[in-house]
Amino acid sequence: MPTTKVKPKRCSKSLGVGFAIRLYMSVSRASRFRFSNK
Repeated sequence: MPTTKVKPKRCSKSLGVGFAIRLYMSVSRASRFRFSNK
C-alpha cells in the first residue's frame, strides 16, 4: 500500500525535474542565440 502512495509522488517529482531541465535548456539556448546575435 505505502509503495503505491510513494510512486506517484516520485513520478511527479521526476516529471517536474525534467520540465525544469527542458525550460533551463531552452532559456540558455535563447540567451546564447541572443548573445551571438549581438
